[in-house]
Amino acid sequence: MEKLKRSIRLLRELRALKKREWAPHPIDRDRVNERLRSVVQAAVRRITYYRDLFRKAGLDARDIRTPEDLAAVPITTNKTVRSLPREDVILEGVDFHLLVDRYSSGSTGIPLHTYLSPLERDLQALNAIRAFRAGGYRPTDILVDLTEPHAPPPRIIEKFGLFRKKYVSLLDDLADHVRPLAALRPLVLLASGNVLEFLAEAMTAQNVDIRPRRIFTVGERLTRTHRRISLDSFGTDPFDVYGASEFGPIAYQCSMRSGFHVNTDSLVVQIVDPETGTPRGPGEVGRVVITSLINEVMPFIRYSVGDLAAFSTEPCPCGRGLPLIESVEGRIIQRLYTTRGDRVSPWGPTIVLEETPGVERYQLVQKRVGAIQVRIEGGPVDQACLTERLEKLLGKGLEVEVDYVDSLLPPGRRKFQLVVCKVPDREA
Repeated sequence: MEKLKRSIRLLRELRALKKREWAPHPIDRDRVNERLRSVVQAAVRRITYYRDLFRKAGLDARDIRTPEDLAAVPITTNKTVRSLPREDVILEGVDFHLLVDRYSSGSTGIPLHTYLSPLERDLQALNAIRAFRAGGYRPTDILVDLTEPHAPPPRIIEKFGLFRKKYVSLLDDLADHVRPLAALRPLVLLASGNVLEFLAEAMTAQNVDIRPRRIFTVGERLTRTHRRISLDSFGTDPFDVYGASEFGPIAYQCSMRSGFHVNTDSLVVQIVDPETGTPRGPGEVGRVVITSLINEVMPFIRYSVGDLAAFSTEPCPCGRGLPLIESVEGRIIQRLYTTRGDRVSPWGPTIVLEETPGVERYQLVQKRVGAIQVRIEGGPVDQACLTERLEKLLGKGLEVEVDYVDSLLPPGRRKFQLVVCKVPDREA
């Protein structure tokens, strides 16, 4: 009964999201301010990390009443949260067994567990549904998700034939799923640009057609090459969604594809100077920092997602009132090679590293076919187990070199590369 009540509430909230999406001024300042005060005050009162952060900064939680007041709060990073015991970043008194544990696949190379209540997880999912609906997704469509390593249990709303999902694990060989996917005739695909490219290659090799009505891409910056491959192989132009595992969808493209509409209902998104943290104006590229209005169990207050972006100077021609990000300088993930010289998606190996105990930050470097270097902050790790898991993805006989380093951060202001492939084309 409780799950049914939650589903009814979520459907009502989904209608409210759609209404706010098209409002001339969709940001309800009173609502945002109220949610912001609630999240900040609960965090400072009941979470060790934020209590200490505010004390050291000389701040009182009651000082934060509007998004503009957040400028006084020090920026929190992935590495900071990752370095702390989970008890220091989770609401006191919460039963961990009742929470949803979500792994990150972040561009920083630092694996992170994000803990959500079931309701918070579902509220994040509503932002995904709104993003998909902007691209023509219908509640009765079957969506095939190629972005997860492990399939979560089905949601109760799927029993009513709504928002149904099928999963293909990132740890599987896509070639094994081409024919079953073609038989399923999915109406919607969700994938990263890299995975989409490998699926297209597997389709060509097996002489199979998969023609979804819509494709949505997440997880890395969509390149022109990926967009062209989608048009040529699948017959559809993808809609890109900008998100992070900590927040779910942050912003999304509509049919105009002139930028990314920001989910201001649940997030305070700020673009700031990378050095000083002061707000940047429209058209000025800066560091993306986000405060969630949903996450209370594990709050993220002025949290850096590791990307650079700029707010648009013009509204979107589509008519939506949501603020627009004109560009996101997120990650572009390079491909890896198996011991046979076949190109493969890097997502499986990155998940293996994220699930390896002892890893603080990691980077995968491949200089030749048949070998891979794993650079790790932290450790030591069980190298035999790590090698065995990587062999399943990259081939038997894989040479795995593990190097422990003090820091993987590049010098200056260069962006960190999670995967570096230096294999010459002639060798592959």
